[in-house]
Amino acid sequence: MPSHRVHRFFSKLLLGADYGWVDRYMDRPYKYLGKRHRLLRHDIPTCVRIYLRTRDPKAFAAAVLHLLLDGVL
Repeated sequence: MPSHRVHRFFSKLLLGADYGWVDRYMDRPYKYLGKRHRLLRHDIPTCVRIYLRTRDPKAFAAAVLHLLLDGVL
């Protein structure tokens, strides 16, 4: 799957800002699940949670973009 560098590149390209914190948040379970980390935080409810915490529609879009780049959606 794409590195965080690739995720940040597409966030900057499509959203005009670096949303690396979104990618780090979504991938944090990697520390204890390894490649199976996508079982957690790789779903639409997580994207909605990010929006509700930040009220930033671009953060929501960055989360959805993360799912698309990871091939989850």
